[in-house]
Amino acid sequence: MIKRILTGLTLSASIIASMSDAIADTRYISDELEITFRSEPGGNKRIIKMLKSGAPVEVLSVDKKSGYAKVRTSGGKTGYVLVRFLSKEPSAREQVQTMQERIVELQAEPDQIQSRLTQLQEDYSSLQQQHQKTSSENETLTQDLAGIKQTAANAIQIASERSDLRKQLTDFKRQNADLQMQNLELSNNVQQRWFMIGAGVVLGSLLLGWLLPLMRIRRRSRSSWSDI
Repeated sequence: MIKRILTGLTLSASIIASMSDAIADTRYISDELEITFRSEPGGNKRIIKMLKSGAPVEVLSVDKKSGYAKVRTSGGKTGYVLVRFLSKEPSAREQVQTMQERIVELQAEPDQIQSRLTQLQEDYSSLQQQHQKTSSENETLTQDLAGIKQTAANAIQIASERSDLRKQLTDFKRQNADLQMQNLELSNNVQQRWFMIGAGVVLGSLLLGWLLPLMRIRRRSRSSWSDI
């Protein structure tokens, strides 16, 4: 009984070991010049293409029994390669090339940083100039607005003064008309007085002219009676 159980466990372990690993993993072609990329696991299966050393592939499953892994290339093609040609790290040649490229980048970065710093300084200077220009324009607009307000206030004051002057002019015209009326009345009164005076003088003259002869006649008459 125990022997059967052990046999079953061994068989199960073998089956589990031969099952495909469902966890996707990224591996790299090891330091070989090229390896075959086949349509199915097996050395006699159709070769889809040759994969160069350092090419990244995505491991979809592993068949430990056949020694092949199902992978997907960066171009999206799916096929099989030998597991022993896969490495978790990029190939040494690939790492060296990557390091060389990084060194070139690091050597170029100071110049890029300096160029970027210069550009930022120019941008900052431009922003300062724009800020100063905006501040100057804002100050000018503020002064213009103050001038417009002052002009409006002056216009209101001028309109008010003009209204007052018109009112005063109307009053002066009315007073002038009253004075002209009074002058006309006074002139009429003076003319009437002079007319009365003239008439009195004339009447007085006529009366004197009539009385004087009478007074002479009476004097003569009295002289005659005194002589008799």
